[in-house]
Amino acid sequence: MVGSSEQNHDSSPVITEVLGKASDVPPGTKKEFKVRDKPILVINDNGKFYATSGRCAHYDYPLEKGIYSHGKLRCFLHGACYNVKFGGDIEDYPGFDSIHTYDVGLLYHN
Repeated sequence: MVGSSEQNHDSSPVITEVLGKASDVPPGTKKEFKVRDKPILVINDNGKFYATSGRCAHYDYPLEKGIYSHGKLRCFLHGACYNVKFGGDIEDYPGFDSIHTYDVGLLYHN
């Protein structure tokens, strides 16, 4: 499983990191990884992987403790809800800011 930074609009280089094996995040689960000392949350939605910031934009709470369902990630602390399928946009208060999302790819080797 490889994660790369979101689309760069400022011509900065794309960062690619190997996070682990796809089996580290079984279908229906999520797991936090550290990438350059920043928490990144990887979600396995029945074989489709998503990666987001690991912390809630509202109160910096770990999103790994949140609830994921149907493309939405809800922070457990205050209920801020993010749409991880469409760029991490905030969909429900109390927060106002979106979270970062990242591309995820799978590498296969024999």
